[in-house]
Amino acid sequence: FKIGQSVGTEYEIFINGKGYVSQKYYDNPALYGMPENLVEYIRTSRVPVPDIFEHIKKYASEIESFAYVIKDVKMHDEVMGMLKEKCPDNYVLDSEPQWIEVMNNQSGKDKGVRHLANLLNVNMDEVAAFGDGDNDIEMLQCAKVSVAMNNASPKCKAAAKYISRDVKEDGLSYGIECILNGDWE
Repeated sequence: FKIGQSVGTEYEIFINGKGYVSQKYYDNPALYGMPENLVEYIRTSRVPVPDIFEHIKKYASEIESFAYVIKDVKMHDEVMGMLKEKCPDNYVLDSEPQWIEVMNNQSGKDKGVRHLANLLNVNMDEVAAFGDGDNDIEMLQCAKVSVAMNNASPKCKAAAKYISRDVKEDGLSYGIECILNGDWE
C-alpha cells in the first residue's frame, strides 16, 4: 500500500468476493482515471466506505486481493515494476491500463482453468479459452484452443491462436460455433 500512496493511487480491496472502495472514488470513478464505460460497473459492483485506509487496517487479515486504480496511466509501468520488485511473492497483473491487481501467488486464470479441468477430469488438450485483456494471456497460453475477441488488447490477440468477433458482436458465441463446426481446429 505504501507503493500506491507514493504515486497517489486509489484502491479497490476485495474481502469475501466483495469489492470496497473509498466514497470519493465511488462517487466519481472518472476523476480517478476510470473510463466512462466502466463507471456504472464500479457503482454496481463496489461498496463505498468512508475511509479506505481504515477499512484496510480493520480487515487486513481478510483481504483476498486489492487493485491499484492509477489515474495517470503513464505511471502504470513504473508501478508494475515497483510491485514486481518489492512484492515478488504476490501475483501482480493488469486487466486494464488503469488497474493493477495484486493477489495471492496461487491466483490466476490459468491456474483456475487447470484446477477446473483437473476437477472435471478433462485433459488440457480439450480446453478452449476466450479472452480480451492482458490478464487473460496466461489462460490462453495453457488452453489447446485459445480465442481472443476482436476488441481484445494487442497482447491478448498475440497470445491467442484465433481471433473472434468483437464481444459486442457476439464474439463468444461466434467463437464457440467456429470450434464446434470445425472451422477452427
